[in-house]
Amino acid sequence: MIDSKALAEFFGTATLLLAVVGSSFMAERLTQDSALALFINATVTAAVLALIIRSAVNLSGAHFNPVVTLTALLLGKIKALEALVYLIAQLLGAIFGVILANLMFAEVAFSNSSIQRGGVAHLLGEVIATTGLVFIAFSARKKHVWKLIPLWIFGAYFFTISTSFANPA
Repeated sequence: MIDSKALAEFFGTATLLLAVVGSSFMAERLTQDSALALFINATVTAAVLALIIRSAVNLSGAHFNPVVTLTALLLGKIKALEALVYLIAQLLGAIFGVILANLMFAEVAFSNSSIQRGGVAHLLGEVIATTGLVFIAFSARKKHVWKLIPLWIFGAYFFTISTSFANPA
């Protein structure tokens, strides 16, 4: 039986990826200005993050990210089986969210990004973005996480070369 926590992680992660990918497609269609497109993408992502975290924080903890889940496991906040279920839900949710975005914008369901994000610089950007995310997730008061994490991610879109994916799912 799938429990409500796993469903929250699945749908939260799916919604997050739908917002990230969908707003990127829409921004590309609305403007040729790459800075404006990035601003649109970051704004939509931050807004959706606030809503999904606020909606699920008291249910599943609103991890929506394998690194957050693994950190919770290492800190003893969740058990191994629960972590495994969360990780599977997040991975499947991420795939589902991207497929939905692709299909909604008349793209092929499965495709590789045309943007190259490799090398040490991008890895460093992701380490910085993810470290900040984890720090906020586990140091902020639970009632403030829904406001603080979106602010971090919004900012990290602009100060990391990787545009702050901060999510290996």
